[in-house]
Amino acid sequence: MKSSTNITNFDNLISFAILFQLVAVSSKNMLSSTIRQVNDYNVILNQIISVISILIYLRCIVKTKFRVSRAAAMIILSSFTFFSMTYLFNYELFSYEVVVSDFQVFVAYCLPLILFVPLMNDVETFLNNLYKAAYLLSMVAILTFFLVLLGLDTVYVYSMSYGGAAMIPSILLFSKAFKEKTLKDFFLASFCALAILAQGSRWPLLCIGTYVICKTIGNTLKSGKMIFFYIALIATIIILAWIYYIPILETLVLILEEFGLSSRSIKLFLQGKATYDSGRSHIYERLIPKLIQSPLVGYGAFGGVVALDGTSPHHFILDTWANFGIVFGTLILFIMLYKMMKSLLLYDGTSYAELVLIYSCMIWPKVTVAGRFWSEQAFWMLVALYIFRGKCLLGEKKKRS
Repeated sequence: MKSSTNITNFDNLISFAILFQLVAVSSKNMLSSTIRQVNDYNVILNQIISVISILIYLRCIVKTKFRVSRAAAMIILSSFTFFSMTYLFNYELFSYEVVVSDFQVFVAYCLPLILFVPLMNDVETFLNNLYKAAYLLSMVAILTFFLVLLGLDTVYVYSMSYGGAAMIPSILLFSKAFKEKTLKDFFLASFCALAILAQGSRWPLLCIGTYVICKTIGNTLKSGKMIFFYIALIATIIILAWIYYIPILETLVLILEEFGLSSRSIKLFLQGKATYDSGRSHIYERLIPKLIQSPLVGYGAFGGVVALDGTSPHHFILDTWANFGIVFGTLILFIMLYKMMKSLLLYDGTSYAELVLIYSCMIWPKVTVAGRFWSEQAFWMLVALYIFRGKCLLGEKKKRS
């Protein structure tokens, strides 16, 4: 029988391994994709983070005594079998730069999630450590934003990498704010969202907004006698935002321009082009006819990139169909959505359900504008969480029998 202290230490060990990589990579991405001086050292920073992460994961493997969940092993084995079979039919598979990048992301970032998350005893420890990591990430997000305001040379006018990385602390701190009713966390989360609006892309805002709406609706429905008050308050905020959002955004543009910063996202909102797809529709027009040509088996691993001859599909659903065919791809997506709804309904109020909601809001709101199957870390975190839940249920059944 394990003591509670040993169990907590074990979960902390796994949490540290996963969160070190998350914090290091996200912090590096925010700085290197935004500040030109840091971008010059991007390759070196990647190498340093990779070496340290490998050493930490090796320590984790030894400490866990080389244990692997059966379901995790099956998924990993199936994935690499799928890669191998695809390669046998297409020897040019790894000649595409995007395919190589996605394969590296899957091995370096997604595989550890599948391996280690199911081994945890209680995800509450992981969630609490995730909140601590969010403070570090929020500080880096705010620091990067202020460095831009101070006039440091930027890499691009706006940064998708910055937005994607800053989204993580924003959602996590909103989660903590809703849970603990803390104004400090709400302020930090809002400031990260504001920084994304100023210099990031739009899809992270979609993910953050979805999370806030889900939590607001959920809390309102649980409020009992106060439900009508909260509904009236939310309706008032929405109406005021709808009436005054243009002058608010115009004022924000003027303030940012005083610091030499031009927000692409705000200007698109003001021009009535909030849904502008940056040319993605042309990519979809090329990809959809190819999916129709191969609806049953698709194009194998990394199918969206292969079908587009090296171009990113920028669409998680279409890429899933390109990998597995429309029939099996839809089945995979349906199973993941079903498990999400089941987890949120059955385990409402638990740390597990909160993690499922957090990572669901990081992936599902953007599936029609971004993401690829093998490199979407939030998707694979959800897979790891569902394996964890399945392991717990199996353990409960064994105890009862």
